[in-house]
Amino acid sequence: MKLRTETKYVIHQYDYIKVRPFLESYLSIDPNAVNGKYTVRSLYFDSIDNDDLYNNLQGNEIKKKIRLRHYHGTEKFTLEVKHKIGSKGYKESYRLNREEAEEVTNSNFNCLKNKGDKGMLLYYEMTTKIYRPKSIIVYDRDPYTFLLDNTRVTFDYNIRSTPITSSFFDQRITSLKPMLDPQLGVFEVKCDKEIFGAIQDIIIKLNIHPVANSKYTLARMIEY
Repeated sequence: MKLRTETKYVIHQYDYIKVRPFLESYLSIDPNAVNGKYTVRSLYFDSIDNDDLYNNLQGNEIKKKIRLRHYHGTEKFTLEVKHKIGSKGYKESYRLNREEAEEVTNSNFNCLKNKGDKGMLLYYEMTTKIYRPKSIIVYDRDPYTFLLDNTRVTFDYNIRSTPITSSFFDQRITSLKPMLDPQLGVFEVKCDKEIFGAIQDIIIKLNIHPVANSKYTLARMIEY
């Protein structure tokens, strides 16, 4: 288990456009991006008692999110458990094929029994606590990497959600609603140690401050 520091900032798209040339000069665009971006679609799960949502709302030091993630234009599906301990986090990932992904969206988690010891533990948790799909979140992402320092910088925008979870595999989800002002996005830095100098300079230039921004929590609050 390797903990990484994750820091988020909500910024105006105009500010991102201003600093994008600096990002492109110091960092590499993620090779999975097409024309510098890709679209992320995630289906979030929670227990019958909404344990993960309330852990986040209460500001608990230890919390997690479980989501099924898909990248537009691919047949890659990944069930992820994102753990947070304060400002640091780590992620467990389980690659699923299309059939397994469809089973998971229908709250059938049997495929996890074939994903090793951790997969089996996750199967028991999601089964005994009656995990069910809660929200779909879709957004566009501009991703950058700095391999020497294992730093990842992303800007997420056009962030939308819907509680109609049965539409996850629809080619076009018509029920999506904006989660933020369309002019705003989420700028995030993930790194193993400290944020390295060039990125720190950009943060100072923008005069921005970290925020506790959970897309899942925000989506659920909007839906309520």
